[in-house]
Amino acid sequence: MNLLENIIENTGISLTEAKIYLELLKLGDSKVGAIITNTSLQSSGVHNALKSLIEKGFISFILKDKIKHYFPLNPKVVEELIQSKAQSFSSIIPKLEILKKDNIDISLKVEIFTGKKGMTTASLKIFENSNKGDLHKYFGVDHSNLNDEIIDFFKIIETRRKASQLKVKGISHLSNKEKLEDYDRSNIKFTSQTLPPPMSIFKDKVIFYTFENTFSAILVESKELASHFHKLWNEIYNKIN
Repeated sequence: MNLLENIIENTGISLTEAKIYLELLKLGDSKVGAIITNTSLQSSGVHNALKSLIEKGFISFILKDKIKHYFPLNPKVVEELIQSKAQSFSSIIPKLEILKKDNIDISLKVEIFTGKKGMTTASLKIFENSNKGDLHKYFGVDHSNLNDEIIDFFKIIETRRKASQLKVKGISHLSNKEKLEDYDRSNIKFTSQTLPPPMSIFKDKVIFYTFENTFSAILVESKELASHFHKLWNEIYNKIN
């Protein structure tokens, strides 16, 4: 286990964070108490490490009866976030997959991500099991929040999506047209009508984005909800000349 911890630690997380990530792979959906018990780490250290791991995109959480339940992101998703050290991480993926608990509650359909790295994780996770030619749809960021930092963030994400040969189409408010004049990474249509909050829609998954205080995202997997937003997006997109 020390070898795995050392290699994971070299990806930019602390030894404590590495121990917690490995333990979550074994435990699956876990409350903080179980993590503390199984790792024998101090409570304050575990709480700080969990917050850091969420920000770095290694883990996520959902609320059950107002209690946080933490679970690890797939090692292959994490690998994309640490491409500069992918070779080291790739060498231990088979061992991590063996550790990974297979019976994580499949009813867990909502994941919360914070920080840029967390939002990157969500933006990549939505495209798991995608195929060449699949269409990613999105509603753009409100003009009052759209700035160069956000534009640059989505340029990076869409470059990765196009590398997977996915189609990308978006809808944005007309007031954003000048800011997105040189934004050629997706087929964008502009409209003056009121649009839903910024989101990505792909198959049965929807990501809701917020940028007011910090970068954060909520990833929801729901056929019913995704179907509703696919229909809404199609109706608006097809009405725009």
